[in-house]
Amino acid sequence: MATEEIWIIGTEPPCPRCVYLTRMVKDIVTTADVPASVRHLAYNCNAARRFAASLGLQPARQRTSLASPQIKSQTI
Repeated sequence: MATEEIWIIGTEPPCPRCVYLTRMVKDIVTTADVPASVRHLAYNCNAARRFAASLGLQPARQRTSLASPQIKSQTI
């Protein structure tokens, strides 16, 4: 039987959720004796981008500024 590959796609370095998800998936794969390898990929790496493109997805635009939008105060 061929070995499958499971990708966890997230940030680099992995955030706590990615670390937890990767650990959970590896535990399930091991416990269920599934012939699969588990990898964490950065969302902006070429493999992740190709995978997203194969699903018809496009990368989100990057923010140019972290400034929050102006909120107008209202007087009541």
